[in-house]
Amino acid sequence: MGAVGAAGSRRLVPLFGVKRSIMGVLAAFVLLTVVWMFVSSRRVAFGFAFGFGICYGVVHPVQRTGFASLVPGGQEAEYAGLFTFSGMVLSWAVPLLFVVLNETTGSVTFGLFAPMLFHTIGFFILSTIDFDAAREPVLLTLDRRGGVAFHGCSPAENEPIAEPAPTIEMTATQDLQNRDDRSASGGALVKHEAAPAAVGM
Repeated sequence: MGAVGAAGSRRLVPLFGVKRSIMGVLAAFVLLTVVWMFVSSRRVAFGFAFGFGICYGVVHPVQRTGFASLVPGGQEAEYAGLFTFSGMVLSWAVPLLFVVLNETTGSVTFGLFAPMLFHTIGFFILSTIDFDAAREPVLLTLDRRGGVAFHGCSPAENEPIAEPAPTIEMTATQDLQNRDDRSASGGALVKHEAAPAAVGM
């Protein structure tokens, strides 16, 4: 179902934009969790896995699309590191809160408040971001992006193409002369000009 959600995100973003798409998925997470808390049938509860799978399939590509659109040109590596660090440094928070609520109340139902809380916090933080205003200064830096990923699989326009190193062709006689000269000069390579060819009359 994650693949279905990822494929659907390609149609979702052009229709609603990145910000509304992410906020919609976060709201869907909270809504599904709330409904799931009041479902007593196991068969019905397992059916919610399809809904969660679709939501996860949508949220990952959409949030990375939004992140990439806000990264200034030439700073992709450091922002990618910050993005990864931010996700890893808080990865323990939801499981910890879930365990605390579950062990304190003795009910898994109350433990579900943990993901709901973090999705709600993310929803309200995202609502304060103006994507259009944030993209304006980024657009002025896009010319700093270099590499084949941004130039149609060709070398960057501002990067000079390295010329191949010149090669030195030697005859057998020149090679013997270089050996003698290297032994006399302490190992330095000496280039000899080729003798002009005799011109026939």
